[in-house]
Order: sequence, then C-alpha cells, then structure tokens
Amino acid sequence: FEAMHIFDEMKKGSAASQSTPGKVAGESAEAVDADDEQAPAPRPLEHPGPLVPPFYGTGEILQWQAQALVEAIDAQRLFKGYWGGGNAPEKEYEKTVNGTFLPAFTRLKEEILKDGLLDARGLYGYFSVYTDGPMLYLLDPGDFHTEIAAFRLPRVPRKSYRCLADYFRPEGDLIAVQVVTIGKKLEERVAVYLTIENKYTEGFFLNGIGNYLTEHLAGLVTQEIRRGLFLPKERGKRYSFGYPGLPGVEEQAKLFEILAVEERLGITLTAGFQMVPEHSTMGIFIHHPQAKYM
Repeated sequence: FEAMHIFDEMKKGSAASQSTPGKVAGESAEAVDADDEQAPAPRPLEHPGPLVPPFYGTGEILQWQAQALVEAIDAQRLFKGYWGGGNAPEKEYEKTVNGTFLPAFTRLKEEILKDGLLDARGLYGYFSVYTDGPMLYLLDPGDFHTEIAAFRLPRVPRKSYRCLADYFRPEGDLIAVQVVTIGKKLEERVAVYLTIENKYTEGFFLNGIGNYLTEHLAGLVTQEIRRGLFLPKERGKRYSFGYPGLPGVEEQAKLFEILAVEERLGITLTAGFQMVPEHSTMGIFIHHPQAKYM
C-alpha cells in the first residue's frame, strides 16, 4: 500500500467506526421538516403489541475478554471490509492476503494481546417512549411519567417519506439505547505508528481492527437487547446519530447524560460531539419489524 492510499482508507475506516450495520459510512440524505405540508403523507404502519423488557433504565456494565474477541475476528470480513481488500481483483486480493494481510493480522493480534490494547466495555438500557408527530419523548424509568429527553426526528425524502417516529406506537412504546468502546490504548498505538514511527501501513491495519471490533461489540449488544425482548435476530434495527433519520451527533449528548456514559465507561464528547476514545459508538434500537435504514 502506498502512503496516500493508506490515508484515504484511514478516513473511510474512521467514519465507519461509529456507523451502523446496513449503512454505508458517509452516506447522507437531505432531511425535510417532519411537519412540512409539501411532504407526502407516509403510509400508516401497523404496530405490534407492546413489549415488556427485562428491566427499565440502564443495565450493568458489560465487559469482554480481549482474547475471545480477537480470536472471533472474521479475517475475510476484516480484510475486505476494513483493510480495503474488497476493492481489489480476485487474483490480486489473494496475493495480498498471503503476502501482506495474513502476516500483519497474525502480528497485530499478538501485539494487541501482549500489550493489553483492548478494554472492551459497554452498556445498554430500555426506556419507555411516546411520540407526538416527529417528536420522540423518553420517560423516566422511575415513574414512567417524567420526560427526560426529547428528540425531533427528521423525515427523509426517500420513497415513503418515512420518519423514525413512525415506528413507535404514539400512545407508548419501548426503545433501547446502547454504547460500546474498546478503550483508548489501541488508538494511542495507532497514533504512535502514524505520527512518530511513520509505520503507516501498520497504523492503518491496526486502526481497521479497532473499527471492526467496535462494530462487532455493537452487534453483540444489539443481540443482547433482542434476547431480552425475545425477538428474532432479524427483527429491529440499530441507528446512529448523524445518519439519515436521526438528528445530528450533538443530540447524543442527552443520552450520554441519561446513561452516565462518561462516568461509567470513560467516554467523553469533544466540542464537535465526537466520541473519545474514537473506537466507541452509540446507537438506539427500534424493535418495529418493518424498521428500515433511511
């Protein structure tokens, strides 16, 4: 890999680290005001019966063993989706796998475990919600009455002009919120490779592993949320702030406070509302069987 190619891929990987499955990183859509009279009325949705979660509010902190996570990495998915191999012709890809990817993968797995570069943790919670047009209101799990956060969900002008608020029963429903991180040590090592040792390829590959593991953890937590609600694995979708259908990343600050993310996981928000450590992600889970990405 040449240096410029590495930096291009780094930018793509960084964007993907806080993305949502089923969406292309960097995807954008021009949202419209959910009350815009020019927007066609979406087709009404049928709502399933109310769900009862195993608890309300925020659950205990989840932790994962580094070795189990590293050993569970799907090498082909990593190589093609996070290391840029998926863009190469088949013969060139196989040559790169044997000559570059596999040796680097073996070396970096050993480094991650030997130097303790992972501190994988996360948490999630279930909250009662209700909607009023485009507005989504979260209720205090202590009394199911007090509003503790409100979000205005934009309507996206694609096909049915759907708004994420449409997927909730207006009179009352359930939402899950989740956040995960792999800690700061891995990104610190990436910075050393890129800015001090000039090992651009090594930094790119290690950052890709960090992005992969962050997304993997998010998927594990979503599975846990579904299990708690007795939902099949294909039902429901996870959405991230800043992507079509949700407000900008500044709105996730409300959930950071509600879940006490900084105190419990050590994740902070920059002035631009980006997460630190970088390899962290927050999302909401909507259980409606017809929920789709915007």
